[in-house]
Amino acid sequence: MKKRYGLTLIETCLSVTLASIFLTTLFSLADNHRKILRRIQNNTTALYMLESMRNFTRFQLESGVGLEAIGKKDLEELIESEHKWSVSVSVAEDSSSKKIRISLANTDAGKPDCIYTTEVFAR
Repeated sequence: MKKRYGLTLIETCLSVTLASIFLTTLFSLADNHRKILRRIQNNTTALYMLESMRNFTRFQLESGVGLEAIGKKDLEELIESEHKWSVSVSVAEDSSSKKIRISLANTDAGKPDCIYTTEVFAR
């Protein structure tokens, strides 16, 4: 009887199937990793911009500018990103204090996926 070398058809099909399952899992993990990295970058960018907006607002308040004078356009100038960001400014007044609420949202996908908010109290 002649000795055979090589793989049978079933062994080859099984190897190709296992390799395709492995590669599909690997690509899925790589895609999830890319999404997580993009989310972390957006979070970091948003927090830095929100901190800049908070510092700008505090400086304006310490300079004597009223809460109502600080607007959306003033804060939009502080945005430094290639993504689309939406800024919202609202003034709230409690019985004891006045505050300005600044919201920042990434609107690349059309609707905001995450909204970052900070408040600055007037003295």
